[in-house]
Amino acid sequence: MIHWMIAKAALALLAAAGAPPVTPTWEPGADTIMVASVQAARAAAGGYKAMGADVEKWSFTPLWQQHHPGRAITAICRIAHRRREQCIAAPALDLFGGKPSRYLAWHVTYAARHADVWEVQAQSLELHPAAYKGFVLAVRRQAKAANPQVRIVAGLTTSRRVGNLTGPALWRAFASVRYNVAGYWANIPQPGPWCPTCGPVNPGPMVYVLNRLEAAS
Repeated sequence: MIHWMIAKAALALLAAAGAPPVTPTWEPGADTIMVASVQAARAAAGGYKAMGADVEKWSFTPLWQQHHPGRAITAICRIAHRRREQCIAAPALDLFGGKPSRYLAWHVTYAARHADVWEVQAQSLELHPAAYKGFVLAVRRQAKAANPQVRIVAGLTTSRRVGNLTGPALWRAFASVRYNVAGYWANIPQPGPWCPTCGPVNPGPMVYVLNRLEAAS
């Protein structure tokens, strides 16, 4: 079983583009809330299934927390657990200059001991399946060493910022780790405050992946 994390808005885009129905395990915008800082976690309303710690190099994450992402994730997870919510840790690769080697050397995954799910934001590597797989598996090893029970989710995106992304290209990234992860965060980014450099919405590659999965089932 694949555990999907797909935002409510992304589900609507997929349905409109003709994708087969998918029921996500976590649905940001519905049963899951994404926060980019400890302050946002404290201010968030409770009652969600899960809280995602989406700590990135952007204005929504304070500079100190960008420099100490493990501490930020730990604090957010503690807030989530006090509310009886799952905690999804999702530190962005841009915190480490976009370099997988720096991410791994930083050992931010020590915070996995406080998380229920560790999402590997590897989507910038999608067009290079071997590098994508290598990074996801290396993060998996680190996170599992910190918490053998943590579930690993790999990031996928349909953003053209990663390059000339096609359905088959996204499938190759997906398939490279299919039996090594619990699921995927399927991102279909839209231009806006959370993604000011995003281009036009591009659900097509993810529709291809979902259709191919359905055909194989």
